[in-house]
Order: sequence, then structure tokens, then C-alpha cells
Amino acid sequence: MHSKGNNNSDGVSLDVVARYDMGYGINPMRWYLKKLARKACIGLSTLNTRNRCESIVPSIRVLAYHRFTNNKFDPVAVSPKDFEQQLRWLSANVDVLDAESFKVAMNGGLALHRDAVLITVDDGHRSFFEHAYPLLAAYNIPALLFVCPALIDKANSSREFMEWDDIRKVSLNGITVASHGNKHISLGKVSSEKAEEEVLNAQNRLKQCVNANHCFFAFPFGTRLDFSETLGAMLLSLGYQFCFSSIHGKCEPLMGTNIFPRVKIESGESLKTFIAIVKGHLDAWRLVDDSAWWLQQRGRF
Repeated sequence: MHSKGNNNSDGVSLDVVARYDMGYGINPMRWYLKKLARKACIGLSTLNTRNRCESIVPSIRVLAYHRFTNNKFDPVAVSPKDFEQQLRWLSANVDVLDAESFKVAMNGGLALHRDAVLITVDDGHRSFFEHAYPLLAAYNIPALLFVCPALIDKANSSREFMEWDDIRKVSLNGITVASHGNKHISLGKVSSEKAEEEVLNAQNRLKQCVNANHCFFAFPFGTRLDFSETLGAMLLSLGYQFCFSSIHGKCEPLMGTNIFPRVKIESGESLKTFIAIVKGHLDAWRLVDDSAWWLQQRGRF
């Protein structure tokens, strides 16, 4: 659960560290209401598509995952069983891009003949290493893993995060490792100097510890409060050509920006819902992202 951005004495976000002692999850009523809203969005989009006659142009969607557990009321956890079903469907129905292929496609150098996805996973939770990574390897599917070095360095007895040896192992086997900032704090809520320090500290630590890709970046939290065009320009000056938010939508070649949308994959949703999401029927959730930023500020999910 993403909560308000309080920090401990070392500056590492309590959103990602201290709250593990209480477990992840949101109020069940709130969870059900959100599921209903997402289903309604998908239903309306599906109906609208059926009423249109124009041809469907292949598109790219970046899928955003976080944790892989059976905690139903953790909104950004996906069960290993559901994840395997999703991978099986993806391998048979779309092109799953690796980081380099995504880069080429977005620069206009790769023609798409069917829909494509890029799988991204935020934070570097141990559940990725234990549950998701073996499944990705089994299906020979690549992914882009965004990690916060300070969180990896502070791995505690709960072993909630991967260790550097784990990250080095996956980086040699189809997983591209990239930066999610250093301490998982909102770059949009600190000074420009502090934001640049966060990015540079993460970049330098990643260079020391793993063969990371310094072309990709994911904004912690990723809501409208957490990124800006100014931050995008700073990141571009440091070499980050592809920076991902948590704003829903599809990616198109030559978008003229270095800040790109993603589509969140959440808990408790059927394979049918997942397929609809990949086909673009949750893109309209962007309206929620754009208009309910004040709720995101309070709830942080």
C-alpha cells in the first residue's frame, strides 16, 4: 500500500520499508469499489469499441507490476497463479518486447504487426525473485525491473527486498535492471536539487552493483504529483530517454516526450479483465489519474 511519504531517520521512504510490519492491503470496501470502477471503465470501453468500424492499429502498452503474493486486498499484488495465466496468454497473443526492442519501436525503427507489451516491475520485492522471475524464465519472457538501491542496501530481517546477488542473477537472465530512484521518495515533492541528488545517487550505486540500463527510469509512485516536464528534462540530461509514470495509456512511436504511461496490473482481476486491459480497455482510467490526484495524494495507490 502506498501511503503518505514519511521517511525514517535514514531518509528511506516508510511507504516501502516500515509499513511492511503492518502488511499491505487496503480497506475491503475500498478495494471492492475500485474493482467495480475498473470493471465499469472496461465495460464502457468495450461497448464503445464494438460500435466503431475503423481498423485496430497495433499498439504498445507498458504493464506495471509490483508484488507477487496471494494477498487479495493488496491492490498492486498479483498472485503467482494469475501471473502465470497472464504470461501464457501474452506469449500466445502479443509480442512481448524486451527493453531494447521497446526503445527501437518507440524511436520508429520497429514495425508492429500485432499488439505489443513491455513488462515492468517496480521496487525489487523478494516476491519477484521467488515467484515472478522463475515464471518469466520458464516462458522465456523478458522484463524491466526498477529498483531503489537504498532499499536493497537496507534489506532487513523481513527479507522483503531482493539482495544484490539476486539482482545480478536476474540481470544475466533476461531481466533488464534500471533505476526507480534511490530511496523511493516522490521526486515531485522535493527541491530540484534534491531530486537530482536522488537520481544521481541511484545511478552511481547501480553502476557499482549491477549491469544496469541507464536509459530507463520509473518515477516512484508515478502520479501527477510525483513527476513533471521539468523533472523529465533533468532526467533526459542524465541520459534517461524513457521515464515511466503510473498514468494509464498506450505508448506510440515518436511521442515527442521522455515521460511515458503505463497500465497497472492489480490483484483480484480475472484473465478476461487482464486481456481487456492489454487490448486498451482501461486506457480511459487516465481520466481518473488526471482528475483525482488529490485522492491519490491521500491514498497513494
